[in-house]
Amino acid sequence: MKTIGKILAGGFVLFLVALALIQPGPGAATAGATALDDPDPIQGPFTSAPVQPGLSPAVRDLPVAIDEPDHAPVIPSRRNPLANEPDQGQRGTWDRADVPVDPLVSRALG
Repeated sequence: MKTIGKILAGGFVLFLVALALIQPGPGAATAGATALDDPDPIQGPFTSAPVQPGLSPAVRDLPVAIDEPDHAPVIPSRRNPLANEPDQGQRGTWDRADVPVDPLVSRALG
């Protein structure tokens, strides 16, 4: 079993060496290439103008929040996403008459 592993490892090393020899050199790809017609090729990276961070006021300097009970948030009514279904989403125990009473409900009411 060890000899098979050595053979596979040796074959992999030979493959990597052959792959390295086949690869062209760094200047081979650009040897026959010509310059672009555009004298000003696109360069990057593109960045925005620098921004100077500023200090925000300290929490102790902010005015105290005033609780306004007249401006209560408006809570929209619940929408049934299954309103167009034949049973309007009332599946399972909603339409059974013999549903067992939850023991936690009786403790909360009593």
